[in-house]
Amino acid sequence: MSLRGLLVLIGLLAAAIVVLVRVGTHPGTPAPAPADAALVRAFTESNVHAIELDCGGTPVALLRAGAAAWRLAKPFEAEADPRKVHEVVSALQDARAHRVVAEKADDGASFGLAPAACTVRVDLGAAAPALTLRLGRTSPVGTERYAAAAGGGVVLTDGALFGTLARAADAFRERRLIPVAGDDMTRIVLTRPDGRLALSKIGEAWQVESPRRDAASGNACTNLARAIAALEAADAGPVEPPRDARPERRIEIRVAARGVDRPLVAFVATAGVSGQRVAWREGAARAGLVAESAAQELLRTADSYFETRIATFSLPDVRSVSLLRGGTTVELARTGEGAPWTGREGASTFKVEGTRVIDFLNKIRSLTASGFEPSRPAAPPAGEITVRSERGDLARLTYGPLGSGSQWVTTPVRQGTVFRVEQASLGAVPGRAELAQP
Repeated sequence: MSLRGLLVLIGLLAAAIVVLVRVGTHPGTPAPAPADAALVRAFTESNVHAIELDCGGTPVALLRAGAAAWRLAKPFEAEADPRKVHEVVSALQDARAHRVVAEKADDGASFGLAPAACTVRVDLGAAAPALTLRLGRTSPVGTERYAAAAGGGVVLTDGALFGTLARAADAFRERRLIPVAGDDMTRIVLTRPDGRLALSKIGEAWQVESPRRDAASGNACTNLARAIAALEAADAGPVEPPRDARPERRIEIRVAARGVDRPLVAFVATAGVSGQRVAWREGAARAGLVAESAAQELLRTADSYFETRIATFSLPDVRSVSLLRGGTTVELARTGEGAPWTGREGASTFKVEGTRVIDFLNKIRSLTASGFEPSRPAAPPAGEITVRSERGDLARLTYGPLGSGSQWVTTPVRQGTVFRVEQASLGAVPGRAELAQP
């Protein structure tokens, strides 16, 4: 190729580059946006009254229905999931202008802004004028999108913003049976064919109210609350909730929660088909379907919600231990943490092997029930164990045989509860012979 031909090719290549740049940007010299510049002016989520989204499909309108409640107004009427609305609000608040490509948005068509690929309007009521944002086409280089707020120029912003805003109305529909967070629940009542389970939360501690009042397992109650909060009903089509479902064919879920004026009530069928169960909320227009696996937490026995630990105390606080069995009492005592133990049986005293006392106390502290008995056997107890501090009793356990390698245990701090304990867990309660120094 001649030198003349090579120069012609270089000139054509340069012209092509200029054309490409002009197609991708508006004429003019791009100016950098201020560091961390917000795409829209600052606003507070609590001031948002309504949000309108028109992103190339059917327009969506979301209206506030309460302090933490939203509803879909267009294209159909339905309860909206506040979490999904919050995602839109947060995306707008966090959106940033990466680079200014035009000081004015006069030629919107060049950037896909006239008409816009997506238009968002946020009604702030009397707090401030409404916000309007338009998103255009994707930049020819990279994944950013052109955007223009009311009265501003054209900028490039993160392309992920479009994905958050361009959702079908159905994506905003509230699908949770009980639309509150599990950690906000303060009372849960399950009415099932086998009975009623009632749990209440005081501060951060759970307790069982029914079938009997007693201490509750914090982990079990927390897991139930979170499982209820996670129950989402998939669309079952135009299925109306059963209006006269008999109690034996449904599980009623009644929840009170912080920030909720009145209890929320939902129902799940006791039997399902093809791995799904019909579920609905009280007052709902339609029923939905929940997965069989999601409903399993509702079926746990009432006993599994009771606290299975029997005695909890701090070892350094212990000053004396009383062991009563077979009509004989062994008293063990020490003057303080780390001090030697002394023993007494009747009128006689003896030296105590301290490590054996500590081992026994650790066994009592870790004693866990394998289940519960409906009542205490009529036979007299086999013995009693009392652990004391300087201020009074730390634990008092009465025990006796149940047969089949297990024992029953009661404690006055859990009135009415009869624990079933495996014999291997409690073991033989030591006497003088087992505790005395060799």
